[in-house]
Amino acid sequence: MSLATLIDFMSGRTPRIRTGPLEFHHLEALIAVVEESSFSRAGDRVCRTQSAVSQAVKRLEELLGVPLIDRSSPRLQPTEAGNVILDYARTIVQVRERALRSISDLREASGGKITIAAHESAAHYVLPALVRAFHAVLPGVQIEIQRQPVEEIPKRVVNGRTDFGFVTSRPRSRDVKSIELFRDPVILIVPPGHRLAGEKGVRIEDLGGEEFVAHHVRTPTTEKVLLLFDRAQIACHVAARLWSYENVKEFVRRGMGIASVPQMCIEEELRRGSLVKLEIEGLDFYRTICLIYRSESYLSEAGHRLLDMIRGWDWSNASGRREVAATGSSARSKTCSASPSNERDELGPGHGSSVNRHDRVDL
Repeated sequence: MSLATLIDFMSGRTPRIRTGPLEFHHLEALIAVVEESSFSRAGDRVCRTQSAVSQAVKRLEELLGVPLIDRSSPRLQPTEAGNVILDYARTIVQVRERALRSISDLREASGGKITIAAHESAAHYVLPALVRAFHAVLPGVQIEIQRQPVEEIPKRVVNGRTDFGFVTSRPRSRDVKSIELFRDPVILIVPPGHRLAGEKGVRIEDLGGEEFVAHHVRTPTTEKVLLLFDRAQIACHVAARLWSYENVKEFVRRGMGIASVPQMCIEEELRRGSLVKLEIEGLDFYRTICLIYRSESYLSEAGHRLLDMIRGWDWSNASGRREVAATGSSARSKTCSASPSNERDELGPGHGSSVNRHDRVDL
């Protein structure tokens, strides 16, 4: 669509066939002539000769089929049609300037927006420190965090609705790439005064008669824990299903029951001693926390900088909340090989150690 046709469309007129293209410099010349009331001063303003400005305005009048400047008086004035076109010309030029500035900001990583889809535990316990460190380096870039069910996150990444996603297992899709960040153990927690708090070698059988509080979303993690009780023929009574891990922790603190939770959600309470981890024989499950992004997708410079920061982040503690200096884009130049891990399931036997290699894997 030509600019002339666009102006017709914006003004509600039926577009007419034009004999030539309408250029941005035609609109800039008109704006300058009207605001300076002089072809010569307009030429100085747009760094063109007086003749070139006059020809640009004349060409615009020919394309639109109406006079735009009243040349009958010494002080040039817009005609009625000129005033109408002037408003649209200013809008079009301003939109172009904003678009060019936005592209420049993206190219220089000084502006723009990055969207991240994350499940509850990543959104609450991983991303705050990471986003804070990124904002300290690139304060002009807006980070939008979309909390989503974990099964929806790969879909949003593939269809381009989000730039990055934090998930609890590697998606089986060739449309996304993934970086395995760390393994998050699943643990059982009790309040400090619980009869088993501090005990070593606790068995599943020792939990007989205990009440549980659980997250309302039934995850593979929860099912694995319940399966342990079934195999031991121990009744597991869920007294309450709650809407967040923060609620689960509060209910456990108040003695309403025990709970299985991802370790990343409970580290602060374990340090303070307000909750206690039970050492359960046979409870050796973990979630593999991964970053995913589209295989064939444009990433802005800011997006690449965030990716570099994630690759260089210190994930040695379970939640990866330790802040490190972000040094730029050196990680992007490194060759990434496939991770040696053969894990493809969300849960499996493990010791909860962090993954030391931040490899990019094509799936």
